[in-house]
Amino acid sequence: MVTDDEMTAMTAPFTAPTARLGVKVADDDDLARVVESFADAARRAQAAGFDGVEIHAGHGYLIDAFLSPRVEPA
Repeated sequence: MVTDDEMTAMTAPFTAPTARLGVKVADDDDLARVVESFADAARRAQAAGFDGVEIHAGHGYLIDAFLSPRVEPA
């Protein structure tokens, strides 16, 4: 679905010799930033003339971790 050049451009930040994987536990500021990012996206969709937005919250995306108190971090 993408060209070889597009695939190279998309994966370069992750496959470069200098690439580093870092992990940190999200704090309240991180989560507030995520909420604000979703709100910003909804405002942009509204400004573009859309009637609504859909928030995908399944398949391991961040939001699905908040759907049930029984979900434990991976």
